Amino acid sequence: MKHLTIYLLCLIISPVMAQKSYRNILTKDLSIQSKSINDFHKLNDAKKANSLSKTINRYFWDQTQQDWYFNNSSNVKYLSNGETEEVIERDAQGFPISKTNFFISTDGRITGNIQYNYVDGAWLQYSKMETEYNEHAVEVRNEYFSFENGNWVIVSGSKQLIEKKTPSEEITIQYFFNETDKKYEPFRKTISSFNNLVLEQNIFQEYNQNEWKNVSAEGYDYDHQKKISSVYYMVWDGVTFQNDELYTNIIWHDFVNGKFSQMELKKWDGTNFINSQKAIYQYGLQNNVIAISYEYKNNEWVYVYRISEEYDQMNNPKLYKVESFVNNDWDVLAESKVDYTYDSQNRLVESISSIFDGNSWYNFAKETILYNNRTTGINENKLSVNVYPNPSTDYFRVETKITNAASINVYSLSEKLVLSVNSSNLSEEKIDVSSLQKGMYLLEIKQGSEIYTSKLLVN
Repeated sequence: MKHLTIYLLCLIISPVMAQKSYRNILTKDLSIQSKSINDFHKLNDAKKANSLSKTINRYFWDQTQQDWYFNNSSNVKYLSNGETEEVIERDAQGFPISKTNFFISTDGRITGNIQYNYVDGAWLQYSKMETEYNEHAVEVRNEYFSFENGNWVIVSGSKQLIEKKTPSEEITIQYFFNETDKKYEPFRKTISSFNNLVLEQNIFQEYNQNEWKNVSAEGYDYDHQKKISSVYYMVWDGVTFQNDELYTNIIWHDFVNGKFSQMELKKWDGTNFINSQKAIYQYGLQNNVIAISYEYKNNEWVYVYRISEEYDQMNNPKLYKVESFVNNDWDVLAESKVDYTYDSQNRLVESISSIFDGNSWYNFAKETILYNNRTTGINENKLSVNVYPNPSTDYFRVETKITNAASINVYSLSEKLVLSVNSSNLSEEKIDVSSLQKGMYLLEIKQGSEIYTSKLLVN
């Protein structure tokens, strides 16, 4: 059960419902030393509030040049209920790479998507995902397809079907798609026993050599509020279920969202359950969480790890730190932070991620978010225009058949006007951008009611 304690602490990052298998949750092999900063950064995507579309621009830090370099961007469209409708990924030059269109059910839930690659000026389908839920909002089907020879071909999938359901027992079978044989096959069975609608036991079986075979089982104790207070884990020895581990003294901070205040792990030594590991979570009033893990050594609990998390006023994670207890003191193993900037509507417009290497902080990644409330959609272009060179260093030109007067506006990603030119002959205009700082800008060309919008990269 390597790294069990670390994963106990990581539960505060990825909360889980109590009714899920504790064995799968608590014994996952996850080392905090190898925790990717990318995983932490993914938590910091801009909130969808107050906008039906936005552009996310991503930058990475060049340690040699001590400057940000533009890496890629996403154009995101949302439905009125906040669910994602479409995402278009673009490279550093602003050219489209891929697109994802999402399926939305009648109740507003995302039930799948189709992904496209941009090839020779056209969007070509290449993969699809479909998800199905039952009346209790439980996922019962998840399938992935590839587009081959004009047809969708399933490549992987899983299904979950209830074989039997009574007030005292429920049998659920999971099926996985066998890509070689091109068919679904039974994989795992869960036999759940209830007492007055309260889950008492789960028996887990796997399908092997054309029959179901016992693997493990879990039993549950509850407190007076019907919250799980202990979980007994047992393994099948070929004849009967044998005690293995006990998760006990479980105290809940937020039962609905699966957040613990305390949990202990005891292991079976053949006669008794003996102390092994413990995790305690402290939730502060200032949007912070401290989780401390212990091991039981020499008849006492001793510190092992401490994880600190801090959130800002918009509930975005801004600090993440992992420490180990060495020589009677806490030693930092990993630390990262995110600095946020919000606009007047409390919308996230910039996030900068940094990492502490043990001696000093250094930049890692940056995202800037433009909420497209005015007409900036690239797909809305009506003018026939080609902007070159792009990326630009000192200037750019506009190749067009238009000879009438037009206005040329360059905006920063926060929609601040940084350059404006009125041209009497657009096709002959040479726009000087040497005074602009390096980075990505939004270019807008207007002639009457027609508008051309594009991204402009200044190197």
